[in-house]
Amino acid sequence: MGGRRAVAAAILIRAIRETPALLASCIARSRSWSDVIGKLIGARDQWRADLADVERRTVRDDVGHVESARSLADILRRIGDSA
Repeated sequence: MGGRRAVAAAILIRAIRETPALLASCIARSRSWSDVIGKLIGARDQWRADLADVERRTVRDDVGHVESARSLADILRRIGDSA
């Protein structure tokens, strides 16, 4: 039980320091401290998932730009070869 309390305390301390507005929102919407902790962890997990989605889209878009540049270079090369 002591380990869980230490983890919960660490989560609360981190929220106080890094995301006080989120902590206040979680407290306002919760009936217990364990509910607050659950909401904080859920928000952190959602942020992590959102960041991963953004990173995947960025990589995909970057690959798309590289492919577009290569296609344009191929077209320009063909025009140059036919002239």
